[in-house]
Amino acid sequence: MNEKEVIIKGGATLWARQTIDSEIFINKPHVWFKIWFYIVNRVSHKDTKRYKRGETFFQQDWICEATGSTKDQVKKCIGWLRDNGMISTRRSTRGTWLKVCKYSHFQRLDNYYYNVKAPDKAREKHVRSTTEAPRYNKNDKNDKNDKKDIINYSEESLKLAKLLYKLIKDNNPAWYVNPNFDKWAEDIDKIIRLDGRTAEQVEWMIEWCQKDDFWSQNILSPIKLRKQFNQMVVKAKKSKGGITII
Repeated sequence: MNEKEVIIKGGATLWARQTIDSEIFINKPHVWFKIWFYIVNRVSHKDTKRYKRGETFFQQDWICEATGSTKDQVKKCIGWLRDNGMISTRRSTRGTWLKVCKYSHFQRLDNYYYNVKAPDKAREKHVRSTTEAPRYNKNDKNDKNDKKDIINYSEESLKLAKLLYKLIKDNNPAWYVNPNFDKWAEDIDKIIRLDGRTAEQVEWMIEWCQKDDFWSQNILSPIKLRKQFNQMVVKAKKSKGGITII
């Protein structure tokens, strides 16, 4: 086996170049980024029987030992990461369950390319540690002529688009829109594919916002749902005393 064919053990983790402009890299204590780096590299890179992609279980002592940080530093860093929507956590009797919120978005190689396909060789190597980026509406015969990938949507996104329409209509009987469900589904798919939300989180938010007096009058399309999603998360957490679905 020559040097170029050697497989590096342990796989790889992608880091966006914008990381060096991030708040945690520039303005927070140095050890905080070390803790964040450790967390991102420790979560599961694929769905398993125990964890979903981007999830893991940890004890505070493990992070202290791996990063040389104190318990107080770990506690403050975890709190800041959670408050800024970078992770979600859930306590258990043995430790803490943790999820990196946009793991799939930042660990998908195609998301670092604009209107072009990621190099096949790069994907071939990278897929060993990350999920291969999906191809949408791929047509091998026309591939040379089409410079842009046509973005499609999943059946789950179509289902969610129809759910949103039904709930809006139920709450606003006088409201009339004849939606293009293909477009609605594509917009919802962006919330999942680009914003790093799960289908379960989107479904929960659709149902929640249509029960809220203010948001039910303002979220009347998937575009508005996506635009206001983070703001609704904040309000939902306050009104529900710290919900776990978001």
